[in-house]
Amino acid sequence: MKDDNKNIEALIAELDPDRDYGERTYNDIVTDVRAGYISISPGHPSPILRDVGRGVTLKGTGRPLTTGTTRKTFISKFEERAEVEFDAAFEAFMQNVMNGDVKAQMYFFDRVLGKPRESRQSAAHDQMNAFWASFAGSTMAKVNDKEHMVIDVELD
Repeated sequence: MKDDNKNIEALIAELDPDRDYGERTYNDIVTDVRAGYISISPGHPSPILRDVGRGVTLKGTGRPLTTGTTRKTFISKFEERAEVEFDAAFEAFMQNVMNGDVKAQMYFFDRVLGKPRESRQSAAHDQMNAFWASFAGSTMAKVNDKEHMVIDVELD
């Protein structure tokens, strides 16, 4: 128990009194750590603080210490796994596109057609709008000439 208190006090000594801890002051943090309401563990550049009751990381906390795995190692592992699982991920993505997932459809068309430039107004823009409208099942896609379109509105 004394070793735990020594470790806690050593970690408290690493806290920066001038750091922004959100709604809590430095003194509140120290008091709550000693009372057991906030857990404290080693971090970089300052210790990691977590609210014990809610299990959330507090503002002003540090990053977890690396355990020998560098970012480059992580990325290479991710790329290796992505290469192996690519077909399954692509099939799942295409299934979402076919099932009507709008975000998946937008991403698909952004990748296939490229993202349109907002500053450029062209016939392609109107054609794309007509395509999306027809894809969504709207009757708006049936309008070929927007200039001659008449909308009747009755006002009470």
